[in-house]
Amino acid sequence: MRQMGFFDNLKSSLAETGQDLSQKAKDTTEIFRLTNLNKTKEKEIEKVIYQIGSTYYANYRDECMEKMPELAAQIKSLQDEIAVNKEMIEKLSTEEICPQCGKKVNPGSKFCIYCGAALEAPTEQPEEKAEVKVCKSCGKPLEEGAVFCTNCGTKIEDDKATEEN
Repeated sequence: MRQMGFFDNLKSSLAETGQDLSQKAKDTTEIFRLTNLNKTKEKEIEKVIYQIGSTYYANYRDECMEKMPELAAQIKSLQDEIAVNKEMIEKLSTEEICPQCGKKVNPGSKFCIYCGAALEAPTEQPEEKAEVKVCKSCGKPLEEGAVFCTNCGTKIEDDKATEEN
């Protein structure tokens, strides 16, 4: 009978240990869940504080500059850097498309690297193009009041004199 008591005690001890381990696993899982929930709530608080600060800065910029000049100067500096970066992005993202094959080509290219098609030079402002005179010999833009083309040396005929003849 003594052996039965030993095994009964061992069985009971193992059962209690199993229950303790099971409870510890449940507790650990709950701690993990609550910790993650708190982190999520803290991030939500940060977002609300950010919104409060942004709104306050937008509505009371002068007061912010007066009361917190270092931070206001830092904001201004960062905004200036962003503006420069946006300008660079605009310059770099200007892309041209080949009218022949439809593939992207480098800005300013005269020919498509994929199909060899001639590409038109980018036009900056169509209104200026209409007003600018071009050399009848080489097609280059002429300076206003020029008598000779600075590109090919051709004498420029006056349109009024041509119309009269």
